[in-house]
Amino acid sequence: MLGTGRQLNKERIHNTAFVLDCGKKYMIDCPWAPAYVLEKCGLSLDDIDRVIITHAHSDHAGSLETVLNYKEKSGKRTRLYATRPVYEGIKRAIEPSLTGRMDEQMRPYEKRFDEFVDYVELEPRKVLEEDGVLISVRENVHPVPAIGLKISCEGRTFAYSGDTKYDPKILEGLRNEGAISDAQFEDLVGFLWDADFIVHSAGNNETLHTDIVALEALPESVRKKIHIAHRKDNINTMLEQLEDFGKYKV
Repeated sequence: MLGTGRQLNKERIHNTAFVLDCGKKYMIDCPWAPAYVLEKCGLSLDDIDRVIITHAHSDHAGSLETVLNYKEKSGKRTRLYATRPVYEGIKRAIEPSLTGRMDEQMRPYEKRFDEFVDYVELEPRKVLEEDGVLISVRENVHPVPAIGLKISCEGRTFAYSGDTKYDPKILEGLRNEGAISDAQFEDLVGFLWDADFIVHSAGNNETLHTDIVALEALPESVRKKIHIAHRKDNINTMLEQLEDFGKYKV
């Protein structure tokens, strides 16, 4: 657990992000100061094999350009996972900070975003399997393209809501208006709940994000698997919750 906070907290926090050890280490979303935050958790940028970004907002894409630059200087490309709409949003947000380059003789040249990454496209309702790891995603309801995801390894599944509005009544209204499809509606109300360990973004009196009251209405069998994030930074509590979670280590 690299952080549990959100963009608009008044106190200094680390934004919500995770590292899952599934043989390869997957970083889900990116901290604002990744080298510093990873070091605090006993890791380094060299340990990160793969990066999944849920959407292009700064408290989720964080300082991704730092990761891309570090890997590039080490002669590597960052293996980056996202749906195509999320990927294009990340590219628009970050490419300006990557393009202006100079060689050792201080001569300017251009290097495009795509040259820093090995892009792996994720698609809703399609399971990506690699190295014994299963990754599936859904499309969220958010002002920019965003995803929730599940990652399974050795029979255990970690789920992360990402930023979305979970409220069955509101979502049903959006479906009836044709704003979301039947398939997306089903994903938004049921995609996460069969996982073993669920992290859900939620707060109080939320408009764009999930209100915690909506999660409290879920069956107890689901509620007991949910851990709330995207509020304030409380890494130690989350670490305690993760201690017995099988293969996944931080």
